[in-house]
Amino acid sequence: MLGTGGNIMGNVYGYVRVSSIDQNEDRQLIVMDENNVPKGNIYIDKQSGKDFERPQYKKLVKKLKAGDLLYILSIDRLGRNYEDIQKQWRILTKDIGIDGSECFAYFGSLFLVIRIVVWAIACS
Repeated sequence: MLGTGGNIMGNVYGYVRVSSIDQNEDRQLIVMDENNVPKGNIYIDKQSGKDFERPQYKKLVKKLKAGDLLYILSIDRLGRNYEDIQKQWRILTKDIGIDGSECFAYFGSLFLVIRIVVWAIACS
């Protein structure tokens, strides 16, 4: 599979979060569908973004590998606390090695496209 710029990429994943079980995640799922994220690769949490102790998010992070692509509709779906988001971003970029440099505007929202870079390709 080719990503933007002709780079080889692996699997495509999506992360969806709503703050409570009675909220509707359909808007986020529509965006995932529009971007051809396989339904089996979409991780959904229905709980507060106050911290990163979310079961589906933890499963997703363990699953991500170099070359994978992760869609998140907006930064507020990742979390609520600015310092926690920064800490998590450092973990994703330093420990896992993702490249979060690609961002697209989507109906006024920040649409994050996070690419996990294969270091061998990036360094060659």
